[in-house]
Amino acid sequence: MIRLFVAIPVALFAALACVSQQAAPQKVRVFTNATIYTAASDKPIEKGILVIKDGKIAAIASADEALQIPAGAEVIDMKGRTIIPGLVDTHSHIGIFGKPNISANSDGNESSGPVQTGLRALDAINPADPGIRMATAGGITVSNIMPGSANVIGGQTLYVKLRGTSVEAMRIFGELDGKPHLGGLKMANGENPKGYGKRGQAPFTRMKVYSLQREQFVKAAEYKKKLDAAKKGDAAKKDDPAKKDETPAPERDPSLEPLVEVLERKRTVHFHCHRADDLMSALRIAEEFGFEIVLQHASEGYRIAEVLAKKKIPCSLTLVDSPGGKAEIMGLLEENAAVLDKAGVMVAVNTDDSVTESRFFLRTGAIALRGGMSEAAALKALTINPAKMMHLDHRLGSLEKGKDADFVVLSGKPFSVYTRVEQTWIDGAKVFDAKVEADRVYRDGGMFLPRGMKVPEVEGGAERLPMADQRERGGENPTKPRQTWVFGERIYLSNGKTIKGRIVIENGKIKSVEELDRKEPLVEVGVAVYSASDVSPGLIDAMTCAGLSGAWNIAADQDQDEGGDANQADIRVYDGFNSNEPLLEFLRSNGITMIHTTPGRTTPVAGRTGVFRTLGRTTEEAAIVPTFGLLVNLGESAKGRGSNTRMG
Repeated sequence: MIRLFVAIPVALFAALACVSQQAAPQKVRVFTNATIYTAASDKPIEKGILVIKDGKIAAIASADEALQIPAGAEVIDMKGRTIIPGLVDTHSHIGIFGKPNISANSDGNESSGPVQTGLRALDAINPADPGIRMATAGGITVSNIMPGSANVIGGQTLYVKLRGTSVEAMRIFGELDGKPHLGGLKMANGENPKGYGKRGQAPFTRMKVYSLQREQFVKAAEYKKKLDAAKKGDAAKKDDPAKKDETPAPERDPSLEPLVEVLERKRTVHFHCHRADDLMSALRIAEEFGFEIVLQHASEGYRIAEVLAKKKIPCSLTLVDSPGGKAEIMGLLEENAAVLDKAGVMVAVNTDDSVTESRFFLRTGAIALRGGMSEAAALKALTINPAKMMHLDHRLGSLEKGKDADFVVLSGKPFSVYTRVEQTWIDGAKVFDAKVEADRVYRDGGMFLPRGMKVPEVEGGAERLPMADQRERGGENPTKPRQTWVFGERIYLSNGKTIKGRIVIENGKIKSVEELDRKEPLVEVGVAVYSASDVSPGLIDAMTCAGLSGAWNIAADQDQDEGGDANQADIRVYDGFNSNEPLLEFLRSNGITMIHTTPGRTTPVAGRTGVFRTLGRTTEEAAIVPTFGLLVNLGESAKGRGSNTRMG
């Protein structure tokens, strides 16, 4: 017997344990006095009523209609707030490119080869990814989670509701011609898959991208032909058991099975493409093999709008305020959505999270509005249209009787810059509530608010966040305490002695250290009092890169190694030190109060160092000795910058 042991991080179990697996039975809820945008009609319902029962929409009406409210129902007055359908994102990487964006959480692009048909997003999605909570804080209820676009065929996508603690609980299926629709397959052309050329491996060109894709579908078509023949033979043998089996089933090929599902229209190809010529290349292969396609990004869709409309090809657009970064998206216009919509193309808007962030999805949709799209069309582009592209519109995407109770409560009009998401509901259960601070941080701070910082609950507009939580005894005093007393059972002195006593601090300085033998500390008004078993001087780290080297360990927060030249004597740590770096909070929590921050270890003459406190709102405030010394690196780490030997 062979036993398979799989190691799963304990932290994942801890995160999942926080959420119950089984939802409690739901009471009937009636939401009244709301402006309801159904996405089934272009006009909102003023003073609307929404009735939810058993996770479904039981009724929806205006106050003028004679709607019978069920007995015992919970009636919730929305006080004029806005209700819209749950937002549907046809292109997301939450759960597979997790937050924070570091290599440990990066599971979206399998770079071992350009063709990855057998890969499944299902096998890498982390339901505990903070990005999922950020998405529900933005009103997103359904996502198409996809592999990335680095491969010509990137793998199988997964349609999910943002609920539950396992991928199995999240997964949902579409419906096409009365049969289950399994999900998507990610494909790409243009610049991204050409990246393999940098590794000395095909594809180097757009021509080869197309060739590799076509090669796989030729194989899949042949494989499907053999499967169909084997099924036909099985059926014939069932009718006549004596009949000889002349068409045995081919050997199973998991890499071709999802392509066969595409050919059988059980799976939709979501095709990453930007330039108009790339859009046409994607259509060419789809038409050659007869599969269903959704064009993702379609940055130059406006150039061929009439072609897309005639062929009834849907487009899911990634809208950004400032196009750049790649040559193939330089032709993007904010009018793209409006042009396509007016030409008769079904348009959706997506996040491509983290290209645009899920918690700002409504603001992304507002770009289409700014480009000339109507409010009604823009809302459909975030709701019913993407649901149709994923064959989920039989159960979600609009607020209609019998559909899933997936909806969002907003503070105002859907695309106003002042509007905030207040609640998100999935299957009649609330998954985000802005009144709950643990939820609100995912909307207002993503996941990066400093520990202990309070997020204010405000109605329209911001207020100043408190800098610290000042604990105080001896009465309420909103002003800064005149003194701080620290009582310790063991106070470690610099002369090696240990005493039981009190430290008195005034104006940031130690005023006195006195030996006291008290069971209860003295209390005075205006004095902050702390008690501890052990008190020592702050720890000093004599050589670190903290303040330059960040906690997330990504290129954006790594500023310690300047590789332009072997001699960097002119640079100063002081000019790159980040006093708000999360790593400094980690050091403080471990008792380190002062650090000698140096440049990195890879440059022979690395630059000038500095001495800093681990607390300060600004670099100037944290600095003790802004320029302290010069770091010179010898040995292996410095080889390669200017010379490749120790002699050099």
